Amino acid sequence: MHQKRETKLCSILIITECPLGSHGHSCALNCSKGFYGKLCREECICDADECDIAVGCA
Repeated sequence: MHQKRETKLCSILIITECPLGSHGHSCALNCSKGFYGKLCREECICDADECDIAVGCA
């Protein structure tokens, strides 16, 4: 008689929040020029050369 074998697979997803000024897989990408903050969603209101990728216009 054959025994039935059950295999259960578990998948663990670990989500890491990127530091301010970075985004992408493993947070490897810096914000594009003129953008800053969490996931680079904020747009700088100062000259892009003066915009800090983490905090924006100083």
